[in-house]
Amino acid sequence: MNAPTLSVMLAFTFILSVSVAAAAGSFSIGLHYDNGVVAPGAVQLLEREPPDFFHEPEEGYAARIIAFNGSELYSRGFDFGLWAYDNPEVLVVADVQLILPSFNNMNELHITDNEGRLIAAVDLSEYAVCNQNKVCNADYGETAATCPEDCIKAETQPAEETLPEQAKEKTVAEEKPAALKKDYILIGALIAVFVIIIALVLAVRKKQAQE
Repeated sequence: MNAPTLSVMLAFTFILSVSVAAAAGSFSIGLHYDNGVVAPGAVQLLEREPPDFFHEPEEGYAARIIAFNGSELYSRGFDFGLWAYDNPEVLVVADVQLILPSFNNMNELHITDNEGRLIAAVDLSEYAVCNQNKVCNADYGETAATCPEDCIKAETQPAEETLPEQAKEKTVAEEKPAALKKDYILIGALIAVFVIIIALVLAVRKKQAQE
């Protein structure tokens, strides 16, 4: 295998690996528990999918990923492992590391307690590429692929706007003959009235002349 061929293959492999890494998406975040208070740590982006299996208790805390439009994109339960069967002492300080999936339109991470109350929120907007503001922002990284809600509507909007204008022009063109017809009828009626008035005047004068 010659050097140019090897270089091309290496370049192709590199591009493919970057594309695959970009397609996979998740992030990790650490949560610190201290006597009932939960403090989130820093967000770290990961170039891999989140785990398919994880411990999810029936009751406890929940991590909820919220979109820009307020909808819930993802939710999973977790706990801090404050107690164990082989340890009667309940911990008051603990840490947990969560790995969660990334979404193009994720805005916030909400941490709720077992009663659904919000106890912590993390801003995720800087990691998003779709802010769902109904405007296709290219400088924000939005495309038809990454943000169809904004960009596909924006791309089809001009066609939607020109269609009513074309229909309006067609309606105006159809209304013109009808308007002209009405004008002709009005002019004809005025001429008829004028002729009748002249005939009446002439008849009156003729009658007066005979008398």
